Amino acid sequence: EVLLPGQSWQGVINIPASQGFNEIQFHASLLIDIVETDRVNNHRMLRFRKAGNTTIPFFDAFETHAIADSDWLLLNPDFSRTWDTLRTAGLNHGQYAARMDFRNYNPRSFQRDELITPFFTAGFTGTDSLYLKFNYAYRFIHQSLNDSLHIYLIRNCDAQRYPLLLMGNQSLGTVNQNINPFVPTQPEHWASHTINLTEFMQQNGISNTDQLMVAFTTLNRGGSAVFIDNVAIFRGNDDPTAIQVINNELSIDLFPNPIANENLTIRLSQELLQPLRIEVMDLTGRVEFTTHLPAKQFQHELSVNTLAKGIYILRLQAEGNNTVVRRFVKL
Repeated sequence: EVLLPGQSWQGVINIPASQGFNEIQFHASLLIDIVETDRVNNHRMLRFRKAGNTTIPFFDAFETHAIADSDWLLLNPDFSRTWDTLRTAGLNHGQYAARMDFRNYNPRSFQRDELITPFFTAGFTGTDSLYLKFNYAYRFIHQSLNDSLHIYLIRNCDAQRYPLLLMGNQSLGTVNQNINPFVPTQPEHWASHTINLTEFMQQNGISNTDQLMVAFTTLNRGGSAVFIDNVAIFRGNDDPTAIQVINNELSIDLFPNPIANENLTIRLSQELLQPLRIEVMDLTGRVEFTTHLPAKQFQHELSVNTLAKGIYILRLQAEGNNTVVRRFVKL
């Protein structure tokens, strides 16, 4: 754009951006042969992060990534304390959870910090519902230290924001004993929520084709620390964080988990009369490999040596499309 003396310009420039971190630089220069002594205000630089897309099922990936380097979008308006990860215990899946530490956040002025999933679409018209499920832990201390955790469904890049769940003060608390600093280590320290997103979308006129995100938003009042883990968005019975059954009697164990370069053992509580199809997928839903557990066997050793480090989905399918979905971590 060429400007004459005294002119100004305002407009929209379409610049392609890739997923992740981007940097754009703007520079203005004179078209006449003159040496400028002050060029400090001739250029500007903008850094931003473009949120990525994900497919369903979606899993949190807290085990293998720092949040800032993951597909999660992190919003920290005051550039102070914000979401990070910390080693925890008490849950069947994983050793790390996302944490927002209110305790050392000073001053306590209702600062907002947001942890937001990548974009996804419901993308189906079948009878299975879409669910959001997560575990959370928080030590309630006192009424005056009323930290909050709000869960929102975001539509079309924050054009609309819908509250899915609002928790604060005692309603957020899962622990009231004196653990200082609070880090969950026991099963009883954790609680869980499951939200039927399909019902919520139907009630609010949200389409299966809309771009959606889920935001975990905290409001600081200097209380304790809140933890979330096993965040999953999935359809129907494909819950990756629960041990499910293919029929009323069969259960499945998966170990060791996390796993290094050993064989992953899949053990059934009883023999099946039909073969069991086994798929291993990455978090994008891409099938890494497929195998079968023959009929009348109850244990299978699965080599994972070819898999890169990360979180994987193990889908086991029996006759009649009855399935069980589990998650494991490759170290």
